[in-house]
Amino acid sequence: MKLRVLYFLIWIPAFFQFSDHAVDRPQAEKEGEIIYLEKANSRHLLFPESDLIKVKVCNLTEGKNYFFTVTQEGGCQPLISADRKAKTAKEPMFAFQAEAACREVVVHANYEAGCTLPIYFTATCPDCTDKSAKAPSNSQKVLAPIVTSPAFTPQQLVQDVFIGGGCFATSNITFLGSTIARGTFSSGTTSVGLSDGVILSTGNIATATGPNNQTGAGGASGGGSDPDLSQIAGGIAINDAAILRFDFEPTEPQVTFRYVFASEEYCDYVNSPFNDAFGFFLSGPGINGPYSGQAINIATLPNGTAVAINSVNHQTNPGFYVGNIPAGDPQLNDPDCAGHPIAAGQTVQDCQYDGWTTILTAVANVIPCETYSIKLAVGDGGDNAFDSAVFLEANSFAAGGTAEVIASVPVTQSGDAYEGCGDAYFVFNRSGGDPSQPLVINFTVGGTATAGVDYNSTITTGSITIPPFQNSVQIPVFIINDLITEGAESIILTLEDPCNCTNA
Repeated sequence: MKLRVLYFLIWIPAFFQFSDHAVDRPQAEKEGEIIYLEKANSRHLLFPESDLIKVKVCNLTEGKNYFFTVTQEGGCQPLISADRKAKTAKEPMFAFQAEAACREVVVHANYEAGCTLPIYFTATCPDCTDKSAKAPSNSQKVLAPIVTSPAFTPQQLVQDVFIGGGCFATSNITFLGSTIARGTFSSGTTSVGLSDGVILSTGNIATATGPNNQTGAGGASGGGSDPDLSQIAGGIAINDAAILRFDFEPTEPQVTFRYVFASEEYCDYVNSPFNDAFGFFLSGPGINGPYSGQAINIATLPNGTAVAINSVNHQTNPGFYVGNIPAGDPQLNDPDCAGHPIAAGQTVQDCQYDGWTTILTAVANVIPCETYSIKLAVGDGGDNAFDSAVFLEANSFAAGGTAEVIASVPVTQSGDAYEGCGDAYFVFNRSGGDPSQPLVINFTVGGTATAGVDYNSTITTGSITIPPFQNSVQIPVFIINDLITEGAESIILTLEDPCNCTNA
């Protein structure tokens, strides 16, 4: 008997929570985290996996006074002690005079009680100077201001950075504008809230890097205009446009992605008729909007209001706005800035822009396996000054699934298995989503082969779960050699939705 194992590349409808602190997990030695101090003041991230985190801080200067503090969002307050003993004092701040080059402490996190977000570990030495010694490769890295890089093609920005998962096709990727106005960003967690992704700017993307030490930072990028941005801006001329565009074929009925809009026009040009403009213009089957190609703008607040400087600021929809103007900035004397919050601390040091939105989600309903076009655009309104930018979160553009399944027969290296010639496997793989979360995959099993007669396997109609931080799970299929002459038979595994329209 020749047994044919058939398969579909398919997706399961599952939704995942993206943490605003989604940053790369540093590698730690078994005994705990290692922090190597290079500056008199530095901040680091710890990732709790239990209630206790052993931390070794090195490159201390003997005789100097140090202060270690720990903070955490989500209503949690971690503590520090000299060791694990319960009788040792535990406080949010640990002060000591260095007696050696390294000092070990224990951070107490209420991980089992639900305090699972990253912990900020700050080391301060008031009378120290910055050191030039190179930190070892296994030490914790200092949280840096936003870092940008223009060294990416439009195809790389879309396919390697912006897209989340591989269960849908993209094509016709283009960029219109100056090459200095597009690129990637990283280290954005402590300012705009997004760790990394794609940045599009009306000027040089390097302007994003902090500290915020200018009013009206930026300049011309040399980009052109765009009629849809001009329409959003009320008909004013658009300059320095940066436009990233591509087509995609969704395999699920909704497209989503996360973003932040930032601008130097906050707060002194709030309520001005001359504002920079941006939009996410989606066109395709079932969409009938007022923009080019009957597109709609999906850069909106949950109530449908288009996101713009005049619609999201310290006076209008302030719950969606984050101010980043430090005390003493002269623009705070402008009447349009009345009531603007005073910013301080890490955000002012990490990002140049004077303000930005909270993390927002663009959402649109689409028809699976039809072709859609999206235009991501930002431009200067009326002049070439006061840069604005859009931060697009890495791996957040979701228009397809987060899993796929393939049939594997090692002996034949195909989807065909033969009696007496080895066994087969169904391999379930992650193709996107949040790897820290379990992935439940629902499916049905059919075909002409009979379980228990033609093959044995634990796989039956139901579901399977890929555990957190695991990329795949495989289920064996044992072919029974019944010595009966018969034709080809099949095992067909079908998930709820196809991952690839060609296999639907």
